Amino acid sequence: MLVHQWLTWLIKSQFVYAALGIAFNLVSLLVALSTGSTLTQNNPWLGIAVMLLVVGAAWLGHKQHLKLFAVCNLVLLPALTIAGVLRHVPQLLALDYSQALSSPLFYGFAINLFGVGVMLIGLAIAIRTLFKS
Repeated sequence: MLVHQWLTWLIKSQFVYAALGIAFNLVSLLVALSTGSTLTQNNPWLGIAVMLLVVGAAWLGHKQHLKLFAVCNLVLLPALTIAGVLRHVPQLLALDYSQALSSPLFYGFAINLFGVGVMLIGLAIAIRTLFKS
């Protein structure tokens, strides 16, 4: 029962991650309309599309389609880790501490780091659940 509660919480957290990601990318689009430059080097339209895929994966988990949930997370995780987390590390390291904390890049990085962590743990628990049944 505890595993099911954790999985439920992680799936809800995945929905939160997607909502934060969509909101960040929408703000990035609005900033681009007024300044001509997005908040990060990532394409906000692509970011929104990927977050919609994250919503789809979370929905599959919510509906107890654990095999499909696990496969979707397994497919999404490498791209999210590379484009959403690792890609931003060199730029963040180039900034001093106060600059980094006030940079939109930091917030995009933090959102994706949260999401990748949630999805990775959710994937592990889903796989564990599938092998136990």
